[in-house]
Amino acid sequence: MHHLALLPRRAALYSAGFSLLELLVALAIVAATLISAPSLARLLAQHRVSTEINNLFTHVYLARSETLRRGVNVVLCRSRDGLNCSAEARWHDGWIVFEDRNDNKQRDEGESIIRAQQALHPHLQLRYGTTTDYRYLRYTPDGSASPNATFTLCDRSGRSVARAIIVYWSGRARVSDQNASGGALSCV
Repeated sequence: MHHLALLPRRAALYSAGFSLLELLVALAIVAATLISAPSLARLLAQHRVSTEINNLFTHVYLARSETLRRGVNVVLCRSRDGLNCSAEARWHDGWIVFEDRNDNKQRDEGESIIRAQQALHPHLQLRYGTTTDYRYLRYTPDGSASPNATFTLCDRSGRSVARAIIVYWSGRARVSDQNASGGALSCV
């Protein structure tokens, strides 16, 4: 009986701390996590950019297909409210695709909204062209686009992750990780 009474005390003595092996395993896990954190952050940034560039490409393609189907101009423009074009908005604030029957590049009463996009993730920055003057992309019933330029989507987290949609006069668009000249994309 005396021998059984010591068992709980001995168990308490041996379970009061970590063994050297347990401590080394824990340190190895922490080190692996710290080493992989930058690559995990880059992977997340790449995923964000890839998802949103594909979403934008879908809207560009939709604008072109709808202009051909409807026989009227279709515009994709910057929009904060999802209802009207906004000169003050930036592309990453959101956009709308709408039927532009009077060709004024502004949505008027009676012109239907085909699709609206809310603001992008706060880490993302999107621009069309090289300046902020490119406020819209217009497709005409023959399928041509104007102004032809490049949408550039970048992740602001400091990761060098960028993708582009290059829009040609013919209306054709393509996704790329380079600019129209084949050079590196600029996120400035």
